[in-house]
Amino acid sequence: MYCANHPASKAHARCPACAKELCGACIATKLVRGVEIWNCAACGRECQALPAEAGADEERSFFAQLPGTFAYPFRGSGWLMLVLGPVFFGILGLAGRVPLIGLAVVIASAGYLSAMMLKIIRSSASGEGELPDWPEFSNWWDDILRPFLLILGTVLFCMLPALAWFLLMIRGRADASAGLGLLGLVVAGLLYLPMGLTAVALFNTAAALNPAVVVGSIARIPLQYLAACLMLLAILAIRTVCQWAFAEVPLAGAAVFGFVSFYLLTVEMRVLGLLYHANRRKLDWF
Repeated sequence: MYCANHPASKAHARCPACAKELCGACIATKLVRGVEIWNCAACGRECQALPAEAGADEERSFFAQLPGTFAYPFRGSGWLMLVLGPVFFGILGLAGRVPLIGLAVVIASAGYLSAMMLKIIRSSASGEGELPDWPEFSNWWDDILRPFLLILGTVLFCMLPALAWFLLMIRGRADASAGLGLLGLVVAGLLYLPMGLTAVALFNTAAALNPAVVVGSIARIPLQYLAACLMLLAILAIRTVCQWAFAEVPLAGAAVFGFVSFYLLTVEMRVLGLLYHANRRKLDWF
């Protein structure tokens, strides 16, 4: 059964008021006393979960779905977002250079991009096969500041031990062992970050960074998580090479790099969402 609004995406619930089958992108989720409630994004009515098809969600492993992540941004209307996304954020970047309003524009663009990152993770984690629609922008706190602070807080939380160690190194005498310790904390933080970001996206709260949740989840799927981390590292390396390659091309280089960056970002978030979707019975977060 497929969504009435997005025919390429599988339906997970039915709205009794709209009489439509809906995918994850058409459902507004909220936690009530630890229980996830699905409401129709159009009318707000509580939805009824559709019975899962036997074995339908287990037909492909995480490893089997990884190659498809590179084609994911082009599915459906995703190609339009790939074209308009870099243009949109490029315009916001130029506006950010204007005095007085620059900081507000930078925060707005970073927050909207953060909201999109979280939405892609949630959509992929629910089994959607296409890019979700653009995030809403009706409330400054919920739609901009909160996603921005969630992403920023997740990165700072993961890097906090390495930062604290670095500050201690500055005050004391830095030797080889101190440098190795710093390197180890940086690596640990980078390994913690993907699962931490996934948990924050799905729980929609920084409390999901609890080591009991993150470390416990990593321990249940170590090989798949390592593969996801290596793929994210490769994507970061590709982005760095592209930035270096197009740095000397004034206008066209910036446009190409913006497209590549936006494309790779969607792939990264897709990988994290698939990691949960393919292993949700082992992780059992909800």
